[in-house]
Amino acid sequence: IIYLDETWFDTHDVTKKGWDDGSCSCTLNAPVSRGKRIMILHAGSAEGWVKNCLFLSAKNIGDAMTDCHDDMNSERWFSDTLMVNLPVGEKCVIVLDNASYHSRLKYRTPSMAMTVNDIVHFMQVHNISVPHPLPIKAVLLREIKKRNIGKTHIIDTIARENGHEVLRLPPYPCCLNPIEMVWAKLKNDVRKENKTPSLSASVCSTIRKCSDSIKSPLWAKCVDHVKKIESTYVLHAQESDRSEFLISMETVI
Repeated sequence: IIYLDETWFDTHDVTKKGWDDGSCSCTLNAPVSRGKRIMILHAGSAEGWVKNCLFLSAKNIGDAMTDCHDDMNSERWFSDTLMVNLPVGEKCVIVLDNASYHSRLKYRTPSMAMTVNDIVHFMQVHNISVPHPLPIKAVLLREIKKRNIGKTHIIDTIARENGHEVLRLPPYPCCLNPIEMVWAKLKNDVRKENKTPSLSASVCSTIRKCSDSIKSPLWAKCVDHVKKIESTYVLHAQESDRSEFLISMETVI
């Protein structure tokens, strides 16, 4: 099971408290602003990080890989970086949330806002016969609706083509993704090491250094913790299924 997620770190974020012997201030002389935001993308499992998959994105920072947040979790990174670094010969389940850049559709769902040509193309791709002569859009949309075609996400297709499966978390349950706890450890370590917050490139180096220091034992503990939470949810669901519902047949007049 591979857990994928993204987070961010502001370059001026440093440790707010520390030990002081009374001779001087123990707070770093960091600017009051947040600085530049560095987006961080990675993936891992109970065995640790997936190798060579750390991706940093920020504006106007030369040590970051891209200037565009739209590329942060693009299909290109998913296909060209994550897929090639997953365990060879093993089928993986890739757990991720429903962020917009995880959920781009391979084909737009047909609607009245689309052109007739686009609707016809959708029908041809999905092997739906196109009536002749060509009717109005409303008729074509009714034919498509009869087939009950589900949504196809680009990332899901890429994973399937490589022999893997995508599992999407329901909305807001960050407790079911162990990488959230790993992010907390990473950010805390970076704050402690962030001794030159005004030098954006050095912050990128610090993120890479602290990421490398997080090993498989921590990942394994986080994954075990999530499994316990999952077991609690499953047990609760089973108890709910076994509960009895009593319906009174008496009619109150």
